Formats: sequence, structure tokens, C-alpha cells
Amino acid sequence: WFGKQTPEKLQIFSGNIDMLKSGKGKEALEAFIAVHGEKCIVNVDEADSIKNMTSQRSKILREICKPIIQRATMTGTPIAKDLTDEFGIFYFLDPNIIGHKYKTSFQAQYCRMGGFENRQVVGHKNIEAFKAITAPHIFRATKAELDLPEKVYDVVTFDMSDEQKRLFKQMKEEFLANMDNGSIASVNNAAAMLVRLQQISCGFIVDEEENIHEIQNPRLEALKTLRAGISGKTIIWCRFNRDVEIVKKAYGDSAV
Repeated sequence: WFGKQTPEKLQIFSGNIDMLKSGKGKEALEAFIAVHGEKCIVNVDEADSIKNMTSQRSKILREICKPIIQRATMTGTPIAKDLTDEFGIFYFLDPNIIGHKYKTSFQAQYCRMGGFENRQVVGHKNIEAFKAITAPHIFRATKAELDLPEKVYDVVTFDMSDEQKRLFKQMKEEFLANMDNGSIASVNNAAAMLVRLQQISCGFIVDEEENIHEIQNPRLEALKTLRAGISGKTIIWCRFNRDVEIVKKAYGDSAV
């Protein structure tokens, strides 16, 4: 498809930042820039990915984009760990914006150094001056200004297995019986019972010797069904460490 590129029409090239490390991705981007030249504008989303100016992808990106004058970056997390992160991003945009081509001179003006051999940023200085020189090159839009909709959450339900229902009923009866004879007198005991119930619903039980036993797990099947309808990488939040092991076992080498 790349042979159809023409400099007379608007063209868009989109790719993951890590494609710069692969031969094909790097070559494709170089070829695109060769066709369109100075007409190009490059926009790096998730700008944190190039904050380390000595990283391989940052170096490659700067080298490839030498012919491109118009540059932009975007990020949803504008608060950096320290100003040296900002330096890496502005260095890609244009070192002349902040007036420094070297990290050491930048740190001397804006950072307080300490730690081992005085190499660690422990504070900042001249913050107002830094804001003043960078403000003309920054545009920030809040969620309210963009009138973005609220996040949408989907609740996925599943039916527990007969064994899970039996264990739930057993724990409920034992808990109520203990309440009747006065043996349960603290919130901690009730909270512990809730944790046990959550473990059962997650597909495992813990016996009195703290041994873990896996049981039929409809929750895992619901997860597999949900995951099958999602493309790309997915983050799965787990309630227990055992859940992590169960998910990793279910998805094999594709899960980390």
C-alpha cells in the first residue's frame, strides 16, 4: 500500500512508538517522510515515551524526524516526575524553546541536585521562569472544556456453580449460628468471612491449614468470553494473588 503515497494529497501514517525499533517500521516511516518532506507534521502521543532523550527510540525518532519542522506531542499525564522529563520532550520539539541543548546545563538552571555523587534531582528552582518560556508552546484542555462524556462501565454477571452456592450457604449458616451463640463479636470476623466468600466466587477455597483448593470457576469463563470480544492488549485487575495465577494459567504465555 505504501507505493500509493503521493505528496499532493493529505496522508496519515500512524504507528506504535516501539515500531521504531523494528527494521520494517523504521523503514516505512523513513519512506513516508521521504515522500512528503517538509510538508510533514509529526505528533507523538503519550509523550512520556520519549522523555528519556538517551533511549533508543528517542534517538531514532529524532534522527528520522530531522527533515520535519512541525512537531507536536500529546499526553494525558502532564505532571512529570521532575523537570528533566520535560527537558527530554522539549528537546525533541525544539531545544531552542528552553534554551538548552544539554541536560547538565538544564539541570544547573532548573534542578537542585543531591543523592549519590550529586546526580539525583531532589528539588527544583526557577519554576516560574520555566513556565514562562514554555507556556507559549503548551495547550491544555480539561475534560470540562472538551465536554467529554462520563466513563461507561459494563457489569458482567455470571451464575455460580452448584459447589460455590453450597459453600456460600454453608458459610452463611455458620456465620449466623456463631452470631446466635455470641462467638462473633467484631467487625474483623465479618470482614474475614466476606473475604472467604470473595475467594469462593473467584474459584478457590482456603482450608484451615491455609492450603488452596481450586473449584469450578464460572468467573474465569465469563472473563474469557469478555476478553474474546476485545482486540489488543488488556489489563485484568485481580482481587487476590491466586487470581493472578489462575489468569496466567488460563492464558499461558500471552499473559504476564
